[in-house]
Amino acid sequence: MLLDGPLEPDRDEPIPVLRRAHVHRLRQTVGVGLTDSPETSAEHARILAALETSAPDQVVSDALRDHLEAVRARSVADSKLDGR
Repeated sequence: MLLDGPLEPDRDEPIPVLRRAHVHRLRQTVGVGLTDSPETSAEHARILAALETSAPDQVVSDALRDHLEAVRARSVADSKLDGR
């Protein structure tokens, strides 16, 4: 799994990094009015389908990785629009 570790990891663990990224994306959505809901919904559907069909771990990991990479790319592109 991509995010193995304790429930309350240290700051160097992946969950706080993802949490900060998620907060940044929410700030872009709420504060600036940018949204990627259609893309995100499709990516989440792909992840859910992989989980529901008991797809091999690699398929689930690929879907998760693709989603996180796509969100990052959209966030970086949108940063040019929100002045960050």
